[in-house]
Amino acid sequence: MKIQSSQQFIEQKYMIHETDVEKFMKCVAHNIEEDEHFKYTVYNIYYSQVSDDLISKVFKKRINKERIRLRSYGIPQVNDPVYIEIKDTLKNMTTKRRVEMSLDEAYELLSKQHECGDNEVDELLRNNGLIPKMFVGYERVAYCSKFNPQVRITFSMNMRYRTNDFRLCDIADNISLFQEDSILMEVKGEELPEWLLEAISKSGFKQLNPQKVSKTFKKIEEQYQLSNILY
Repeated sequence: MKIQSSQQFIEQKYMIHETDVEKFMKCVAHNIEEDEHFKYTVYNIYYSQVSDDLISKVFKKRINKERIRLRSYGIPQVNDPVYIEIKDTLKNMTTKRRVEMSLDEAYELLSKQHECGDNEVDELLRNNGLIPKMFVGYERVAYCSKFNPQVRITFSMNMRYRTNDFRLCDIADNISLFQEDSILMEVKGEELPEWLLEAISKSGFKQLNPQKVSKTFKKIEEQYQLSNILY
């Protein structure tokens, strides 16, 4: 099973409030349009190595950060498509590799421990075993540049998480990840155009600092998980 898509892009994240969105949208309105997939719900299960040293990953500077997640758009049935994504961040450049498969196939692949497969996905996932760590879900609205659809702006709302019951759906145990009026804005592209950077600056948005994000949670493991989700 081969990686079906691979992208490399600059990605910046901002934690903003509902009241900030209208102001920002006025600045970029002439340059953007609704994305092909405009409104949707995202469900993620974040995986981690069994042997993770949580303290070192939070408090020591890592040049390269790798995240592995299982993602669906809406609630999938066993034969519906889902996506295994491997994201690497090196300085300010992010690489995302993705493979599509059915939910059943994905669970089978991700549950393998210490097995030696002969395909690219097995090679990427073979790292002392993987275990599910955290569910994160949110609603998303997406826009893209009128001039370059690779330049995207997304707003993720109602972000919730749980550290048990790793199904791609909502349950009563979900916990709000941030304050109710908080929105995670992400901008990405091979290059970020000047009009977009000017709009961000004019709106007074400050790029998320991973060290500040990790302090949101008191427990070391929760700090680690949040850092990996946002970065």
